[in-house]
Amino acid sequence: MPFTFGGVFSRFFKLIGENFVLLLIIGLLFTVAPAVAMYYGLFSSIGVTGANWPTQIGAMGANGYAILGGGVLIIAVLNLISLCAITEIAILGAVGKKAGIGSVLAHALGNCIPVLIIGIIVTVLSSLLAILLIIPGIMFMIAAYVAIPAYVGQPDVGLWGAVKRSFDLTRNHRWGILGLIIVLGLISSTIGGALGGTAGMIIRTTDSLPFSIVQGLINGLSSVVSQIFVAAIYVCLRQSKDKTMPETAAAIFE
Repeated sequence: MPFTFGGVFSRFFKLIGENFVLLLIIGLLFTVAPAVAMYYGLFSSIGVTGANWPTQIGAMGANGYAILGGGVLIIAVLNLISLCAITEIAILGAVGKKAGIGSVLAHALGNCIPVLIIGIIVTVLSSLLAILLIIPGIMFMIAAYVAIPAYVGQPDVGLWGAVKRSFDLTRNHRWGILGLIIVLGLISSTIGGALGGTAGMIIRTTDSLPFSIVQGLINGLSSVVSQIFVAAIYVCLRQSKDKTMPETAAAIFE
């Protein structure tokens, strides 16, 4: 099965359509709620909102930085748990099996530490390469784009092996993946901007707690969509390389 733009979007919408309630629960628990909580905390403690953060963050003290840093770390970990769960749902769906929320979350929590390490490895190497040479940094990030789903789908490959597996899966498709990321980013920013603008007109001020909560909701939902998109890309890449998703792909979750 060839890897195409249409195939990825088809898998993306199929994944949502077949697992809407399950994805909604996981997304709300591990991505949307934490994002809203952080926005609430930043506004309540130091008055930071989605509109004034460039000036407020620069002026906040140690307490503000502690809240921001702790919030970012917690959200990153929870988002990785969510991505693990969504990847398992995508893999099971590709071989015609239904996912149960209990087993999916249990497996995702069990993978928390390994995928966090993989995330740190990819982020650090991408950042270093981007500082030294921008284009190689971007291309490394694209090559390692499905490293975490690769570990979830084939944990026996190990931590660095998951990065290498991602390099193998994305080979000959990296420009296409970059294009998909750009398209999704444009769609998300357009919809998010429209929702934020509408909320601003209704609330009438962007320097308020309600607007901060709306911003948290929008950013959280955008992150959930991105996670589903990564899982869809991984499944499509694996189907392209293996010609089909092997029935044994679901065996690791049993």
